[in-house]
Amino acid sequence: MATKVKTGVLGTLTELNFADSGKAQFGTGPDLQIYHDGSNARIRELTGELRLQTTSGGVNALVAKSNAAVEIFHAGSKKLETTSTGINITGSVTADDLRIDD
Repeated sequence: MATKVKTGVLGTLTELNFADSGKAQFGTGPDLQIYHDGSNARIRELTGELRLQTTSGGVNALVAKSNAAVEIFHAGSKKLETTSTGINITGSVTADDLRIDD
């Protein structure tokens, strides 16, 4: 199915529509894919890490490593990381109704 493109004043792109499972692909591989499979939204990085960054300086907010850790940051400092055995937390934890089991 052809992609429908809408433009506004002076040809500015305002909307890009894809059919379910139609992908926006980036890179020569394509390395990055963004799509909706009819039920779920998906962002796939096929060659490296997926990084969500904030501000113009590219400060990490979340880093998902291929088949490895997911790291969550606050103001550029890693605060939580998943590991093969659980999680690592940097700093204090505040929790309501905390329950810890073996």
